[in-house]
Amino acid sequence: MSNSHSRSLGALENLMEVVASLRSPDGGCPWDLVILQAQIASESEQFTMAEIAAGITEKLIRRHPHVFGDAEINSVDEVNENWEKLQKSLKKLRR
Repeated sequence: MSNSHSRSLGALENLMEVVASLRSPDGGCPWDLVILQAQIASESEQFTMAEIAAGITEKLIRRHPHVFGDAEINSVDEVNENWEKLQKSLKKLRR
């Protein structure tokens, strides 16, 4: 893992610790006990930060087949055309 990724991971972990402290019923902030939705969902076991990160990662990869897949795209116009195709196929799946 690169140094940059390590720093980013450390920053995310630090953010999560700060949010958990703010949300703590023992010494946290009363105002923050009703916001910060990711922490709230995590506490009620609806989803975790890891699941959020995994979902975002999957979505970014799925939306960029010209970077992470075998789609060959050489211009902004082609990116836009491919985006429209992806959206149409997603709409069909949702029906």
